[in-house]
Amino acid sequence: MGSGAKPKTRLVGWITVFGLGSALIGGIAGYGLFQQRAYQHQAEHEATDYAKHAAAQGKQSCIRLAAPEKAQCLIDAQAEYNLKTSDKRREYADLVAQRKSALWTFIMGLAALIGMALSAIGVILIKQTFDETKRTNRIAMKDNARATLRAIASAKDTKTALAIAADQVEVSRETAAKQLRAYVGVQAINYTYNMETRAFDTIAEVMNFGQTPASQFRSTASLTFCYLPISQLPEVDLPVGNTHNFFPTMRTYMANVWAATDERIAAVRNGTGCFFLTVIIEYRDYTGERHLERIRYYVTSNLNQATFHSTHTGTMTFHSGEGD
Repeated sequence: MGSGAKPKTRLVGWITVFGLGSALIGGIAGYGLFQQRAYQHQAEHEATDYAKHAAAQGKQSCIRLAAPEKAQCLIDAQAEYNLKTSDKRREYADLVAQRKSALWTFIMGLAALIGMALSAIGVILIKQTFDETKRTNRIAMKDNARATLRAIASAKDTKTALAIAADQVEVSRETAAKQLRAYVGVQAINYTYNMETRAFDTIAEVMNFGQTPASQFRSTASLTFCYLPISQLPEVDLPVGNTHNFFPTMRTYMANVWAATDERIAAVRNGTGCFFLTVIIEYRDYTGERHLERIRYYVTSNLNQATFHSTHTGTMTFHSGEGD
């Protein structure tokens, strides 16, 4: 509100100064013209009075003379009257001219003083205008700087918001990919032990638990015997051979048979040995990402109700696993 009122105040000041200057100059010029006309009227009036007085004196000096002399006197008096009147009029005209010159010299000096005063006022107003312009420019620069800082902060906030949104989109994409991708794993490992033949048979049931097909799927299972405690995990080669698509809820089975010796059966019975099965599953999900799962199971008499003294069936126990 203050900055808006100051320009109006300066405008009123300029109008006031202009009006005052015009009024003063007009008044002085009017005064000069009035005085000039007054001088002219005064000079004409004094010249007329002088002429009347001179004519009266000339006639008065010729009254007592005889007729012939009187006529010549009047002629001479008239000539002298005309000469003196003409001289007097020139004197009054010169006086009027001098007074006019003095008057207009005074008026011009006064006008010059007024002009100087108005110029000084104008300089003051110009300086105020300049100062106000500088102040307005400083305010505008500060406002622009604040606006720029706000824009930068807004841009940073926008950048941060975009980064957060991008992270959220990425998280959502990864979550959706995890929810939709194929998950292939072991459903169960069942075994059968034949007491007469010492045969230990396993069937690994593998299933796609995910919502989309697995591509380039293949798997392998390796059955072996290990003494407890296991100091080193058995090494198993990766799956080889043809691959195929493995659809959701689809199952596949892998069978293995181990012909155990009496020595190893005795180790399983007394808990110093175990049958150990390694399952390796390889596939790609719908995004093309490769997955390689290693899952290990084992069985020993210490972890099962059966003591391997008779033919029986059971489920192998999970040992460990990892995925790439």
